[in-house]
Amino acid sequence: MARRLLPMALLVPAMLGALRLLGEKAGYFETESGVSIFALAGMTVFAALIWWTAKLLFRTDLERIRTERRLALQYNCTRVLAESEEPGQALLRILQAVCESLDWRLGAAWMVDPDAKVLNCAAIWHAPEAVLQSFVEDTRKASFRMGTGLPGRVWETGAPAWIPDVIKDKNFPRAAAAASAGLQACLDALRPHWTALRAEAETFNRTSAVTKRGVGIGAMWYGIGNTSLSNPSAMEMGITRDGTVRLFSGAVDIGQGSNTVMAQIAADALGVPVGMVALVTGDTDLTLDAGKTSASRQTFVSGNAAKAAGEELHRQILRMGNVGDAATLTIADGRIVLRDGGAERVLDLAAMPEARKGCVLFGIGRYDPKTTTLDADGQGIPYETYAFAAQVAVVEVDTELGTVKVRKIIAAHDVGRAVNPTLVEGQIHGGVAQGLGLALMEEYVPGRTENLHDYLIPTFGDVPEIECILIEDREPAGPYGAKGIGEPALVPTAPAILGAIHHATGARITRVPATPDRALAAIKSKER
Repeated sequence: MARRLLPMALLVPAMLGALRLLGEKAGYFETESGVSIFALAGMTVFAALIWWTAKLLFRTDLERIRTERRLALQYNCTRVLAESEEPGQALLRILQAVCESLDWRLGAAWMVDPDAKVLNCAAIWHAPEAVLQSFVEDTRKASFRMGTGLPGRVWETGAPAWIPDVIKDKNFPRAAAAASAGLQACLDALRPHWTALRAEAETFNRTSAVTKRGVGIGAMWYGIGNTSLSNPSAMEMGITRDGTVRLFSGAVDIGQGSNTVMAQIAADALGVPVGMVALVTGDTDLTLDAGKTSASRQTFVSGNAAKAAGEELHRQILRMGNVGDAATLTIADGRIVLRDGGAERVLDLAAMPEARKGCVLFGIGRYDPKTTTLDADGQGIPYETYAFAAQVAVVEVDTELGTVKVRKIIAAHDVGRAVNPTLVEGQIHGGVAQGLGLALMEEYVPGRTENLHDYLIPTFGDVPEIECILIEDREPAGPYGAKGIGEPALVPTAPAILGAIHHATGARITRVPATPDRALAAIKSKER
């Protein structure tokens, strides 16, 4: 403080003395008006110096305070990391320790560096203990592991995790941390393919004058379900007197395989082989509303409802048999046999009265994703979970004709958990075909496009080799960790293809589809 006040103490008399000498030489002190002018100038200079010094002192103190707060934060993070091995509790202790040290009163801001896979703390403020506990509960779903404790580095993650950007005292966004975010894993899985294919393309291009090969990559995230809207689903599951297990599903299968997936999930929840499940579907008189087959929602939303129905039916059977949760059940010949350790109980289905829809035992499951509407700033929780993916495309471009041939697509998709890997790969194949059409063929021209003769879509001959890489970064809110794959399968395809065209030719396509005339025009424009 003394070092900062000393310049002002010396500068003010020096400035006033200089003004006095100037005034005497100019003869200002010989008249009353001259004295007044000198006095006014002196007061102005003095006030300006006072203001400048105060500003300097305040800024310096503020910078010092900010530095002390940053240092306190780094110290607390490092100390707690060294003492704890349990991520959720350690995170809570970090926040509490920082709040005690800094006593800021607004919220907490965090940011994620996806490249370094590091969760960095940008700033920290005080928040009530209840808010901190909520934060820990919501982030505990992420697969954290211990970080190094270096300044500014709090946690390293096995997979990228989304942390709430801002925690406010009154508006803390519940469940804002995405526990399943496998984009980094998708990119890591593609890295060796990318490196090898780029090298092959460079070798090919050195010996090919007209046809050029390129490799591009596209990445995406996509919200599962309706955006910030309620989109519930309900399922029912029952057992008849003869031991038939029925799943009443209103989820419409349009070719994506939801009939199979619903039966698999429900069977697993009940504890029976999927082959025992008889599906009742396509009858609105018998099935509850499972919502529309869109928004890539059926596996996540209706799958959760099917799981809940199977679990409810399973609980009823265990209660009736008076056995524990670890008991196994077998359904055959109109009986349910329960085995719990060495004990065995038998339930006679034929002796039971009908409950509903021809079943003597019946369970209902419902699920509605936990979302919120968006506030005035466009912030909220529009989706409960997100899909992530990255795709690499290999193309060959005829630089004289502008034609583009896709040779290969490698698609890495974070599906949470693949309930049925074959169906997931089928969805990805279909999505890639649609993305290829978007990139190269499909275009509606008003007044000219009237049928599929004018509106081109990919055929068997247009679809390249497709290699699928399934990344299973499990979603805790999903049925056995599953998410959706429908629409996400096509999102990164077109960007990957356009990037590959750019790599092959140097031309940047800014309008799809990249028809031969557009591609050729872009190539010629690049050459000029």
